[in-house]
Amino acid sequence: MALISVDEGSRLVEMHDLIQEMGREIVRDECVKDSGKRSRLWLANDVRHVLKNNRGTEATECIAMNMDLIIDLYVNAASFEKMHNLRLLDLYSKWYTTGVNKVHLPPGFEFLPEALKYLRWHFYPLTSLPSRFSSENLVELHMPNSRLEQLRNKGVQINLGSLKRIDLSNSKHLAEVPDLSESPNLESITLWGCTSLVQLPSSFQHLAKLTCLYLHGCSNLKILPEMPGNLEILDVKSTAIEELPSSIWSLEKLYQLGLGSCKELKNLPSSTCRLNSLRSLSLYGCLLESLPVELPAGLDYLNLGCCKSLVSLPVELPSGLEYLSLSDCERLGSLPVELPSGLRKLDLRNCKSLGSLPKLPWLLKDFKAHGCTSLETVSSSMRTAPIQGWNQYVKNLKKCLWPPYFEESIFINCLKLDQSARSNIMADAQLRVMRIATASKSGNKIVKLMDVPENVTIVCPGNKIPEWLRYQSEGCSINIKLPPHSFRQGFLGYALCVVVAFNNYAPPDTANSLFCCETHHKTNNGHEVCSKSLLHVSLPDDILNSDHTFVWYFHSKSVELERAIKFEDWVKGSEASFDFMLFYQQTAGRFLLDLSTVRVKRCGVSLLYAQDFEKLFGSIDEDVVMEPRDDATSLNPVEVELLKKLMHIGIF
Repeated sequence: MALISVDEGSRLVEMHDLIQEMGREIVRDECVKDSGKRSRLWLANDVRHVLKNNRGTEATECIAMNMDLIIDLYVNAASFEKMHNLRLLDLYSKWYTTGVNKVHLPPGFEFLPEALKYLRWHFYPLTSLPSRFSSENLVELHMPNSRLEQLRNKGVQINLGSLKRIDLSNSKHLAEVPDLSESPNLESITLWGCTSLVQLPSSFQHLAKLTCLYLHGCSNLKILPEMPGNLEILDVKSTAIEELPSSIWSLEKLYQLGLGSCKELKNLPSSTCRLNSLRSLSLYGCLLESLPVELPAGLDYLNLGCCKSLVSLPVELPSGLEYLSLSDCERLGSLPVELPSGLRKLDLRNCKSLGSLPKLPWLLKDFKAHGCTSLETVSSSMRTAPIQGWNQYVKNLKKCLWPPYFEESIFINCLKLDQSARSNIMADAQLRVMRIATASKSGNKIVKLMDVPENVTIVCPGNKIPEWLRYQSEGCSINIKLPPHSFRQGFLGYALCVVVAFNNYAPPDTANSLFCCETHHKTNNGHEVCSKSLLHVSLPDDILNSDHTFVWYFHSKSVELERAIKFEDWVKGSEASFDFMLFYQQTAGRFLLDLSTVRVKRCGVSLLYAQDFEKLFGSIDEDVVMEPRDDATSLNPVEVELLKKLMHIGIF
């Protein structure tokens, strides 16, 4: 890590711990005995001493205190009177969304220094800013969860000419936002959760530098003013707006629009397609029956979940769409004949009127169709995939920094699926397992260094182990004789499968279901190596009363060898056993599931090799299926910086 760096996303200055401690030591040396004469205060006890006893001086330039570290602080009314050079005041809580105010102000508290440029005060306890606070130098104002009703009492002028960012989120009593026309530098306004706010000043449209406006949860806000032309993010989710101002459809830079849970919004105009820069559109929980015939061409994220009145989609969706959520769209009867080829996540949970699926895109990684109770037909989406699709898949994995190799194809409680559909799903399961196993050989190098396991999960109703799994057995365990040289070059891991019988099964509250496969390899010199593969399954809240087949992937790199066992002995193992167990996991630990309501009926295992991939997919670049080269873990500069950050926060 560099001694000093600037984070590109947050624009925060980051420094090495040694530099920070050196700076703090310099400040302590300014006045060892009297903290009020130091330029910077950051220790809770020092801040308490200065603010309670009015010990601040002209030397004080910055005060920062984590309020979680104190019980209560009663501030002296004149505490800030002598701090004429105070530029930063930061009274914060890491639990500001759920915590309580601990800094109490006396009657008659009227003054904050004019020099303040940065003011953050969680749970600010007054109904307005101090009357003797000249705020013309203020650049950032953050007062989430405050008791503010308005920034200034009526008749008192407020000068916010230097202000760039303001955050008054979750200030439940805030009923009025001042005229901000004299704040030409404003870039970001955050007012989410201000439930008493009923209108915004018309001056918003003149804020030429405003790029972000967050109004999520302003539940009494019914009308929006016209919007400024440089707006890039507009979030009005969970407001009472009935229509959007016409200026929105002319915003050339708008790339994120949040309209979710706007229950009064009944339609979108056809002019929506004019938002050429729009990448993300959320309409979650709206009461729309249909969408405009044409959506913005650049969309890559579209959330229509819980649009319970939605009956149809446009014939053609944006070609670059990568994320599409239609969960709980109970009246939606069909999907477009052709879905965007680059679609990577599709959520159809509880689309109860959906009877069939079109051919799913080959690049689709995350697919959920829990509770599609009318679904009958599903085409095989992968057998006819062009070689270009595979190349793009590997390219996507190399770009994906976190999470790495993850795929889901879930059809829980889709009980009307015909036999052909179930066969197609299980045939696709083989291809999905093989491609994720093979792609891990040539994918993200950071993930290889961090040893993050690959994961793929396929679930559908059924009581048979797919034929492509070579070893099969009744019950919850299976023993196999390993063929010679089982772990030769090109070995990719195992495909695992269980048929689970559910009998009036209801998932435990606040619990995750775990399927565990415990594997024992017997080496050629009599040693036994034990390893475990865990499959985390999010089962729906519905009662389950039918058999389901689960398929997942397990890589041998998860095996931890005891010191007494040499790797070369393990790879020459002659026997292996696989025992499957079902758990649920809560905070207190893991617990076996009740076998009277859920049990493993059958199980299956198959060893995977790169050569099998070639048979399934045909000829591909040899670099994809060969063992990694010696330099495969060398990182480019971007990957090096990411790895440093992951190490810094303790992930690696």
